[in-house]
Parts: sequence; C-alpha cells; structure tokens
Amino acid sequence: MVVTFITAGIASCIPGTNAKETRQTWDGPEHFWQSSCGYCHGGAAGAPELRGTGLRPEVIAIFARQGAPGMPPFHASEISDAELKQLAEWISAQPKPQKQP
Repeated sequence: MVVTFITAGIASCIPGTNAKETRQTWDGPEHFWQSSCGYCHGGAAGAPELRGTGLRPEVIAIFARQGAPGMPPFHASEISDAELKQLAEWISAQPKPQKQP
C-alpha cells in the first residue's frame, strides 16, 4: 500500500504521466524535450542523458513509447507517432551537452 502511494506520487511529479493532464500543443521536438524529457534526462540524478549518446531514433522511440525501469511510457494521447519520430530523431542528432561550470 505504501509502495503504491509512493510510486503514484513520484509518477504524478513527472511531466506527461498524469492521466488528467491535457495534451500539450506540439511546438516541435526541442520544446517537447524541454517541457517533458529534459526534466529527468537533462542532468537529473538517476536518469541518463540521452543527447550525444549515439542512440538510434528507433531505440529512443521504443523506450519512450513503452517506458523503461523508472520511466513511465508516453502514450499516443500525449505524443503522436509522427511527433515521437521527430523527437527521437532530434534527440539522436543532438551533440553531448557541455557541462556547466
């Protein structure tokens, strides 16, 4: 019971995981990254940085759609297949971010 509560609490803090959340307007892959992905994958402890890793877009899209350990899936109601493809290609093409001093 406690585990369920904690898991639900964590999931509700992650953008794109609240079932009551309305679908955000698609403003391109960089905007989606900044508003949904970069929260965890942009330097947060425990979530790997995806940019500059050489991951193929197909792999990125599979993990985003199906989820991964500690990462909820992004459903078609949150990001369409076409948008997800653009996002995955954008992530794959990004260079490794420079560390901030």
